[in-house]
Amino acid sequence: MTHPKTKLQHDAFGGMKTPGEIYEYECQYHKEQFMTTKRSTIVFCDFLDSKGVQTNTSSVLDVGAGMGAVAHYMSSRWKEIEVIGMEKNKDLVRKGTKILKDCGSKVKLVEKDLYELDESYKRKFEGITCIQTLS
Repeated sequence: MTHPKTKLQHDAFGGMKTPGEIYEYECQYHKEQFMTTKRSTIVFCDFLDSKGVQTNTSSVLDVGAGMGAVAHYMSSRWKEIEVIGMEKNKDLVRKGTKILKDCGSKVKLVEKDLYELDESYKRKFEGITCIQTLS
């Protein structure tokens, strides 16, 4: 929620932050995920393993991928599976693409909006994930 006079946004912790402060926080949050994989990501991937993702899947789309940390973790865990991260925020895609390249990741990060997918994305993936998009 944005305060009408100051254009400050109310955050989940009860404080007021400018859009710039929120953006910087989000960038730091995504960068930290590359250094330390969140427990929820590991548990989620353990669950997918229990359902046979490694043997029954050749491609996964991670929706709302941010800078691609979760997609990178999936790709490093499941080396034979193509993982593509989709994010609509062009700044996160730009920064994430650089990080992914620097760490030698095979993940492709694309700037797309889930609600505006072109035909080339329809029925292309055997798995679609969306994890930690609102955290």
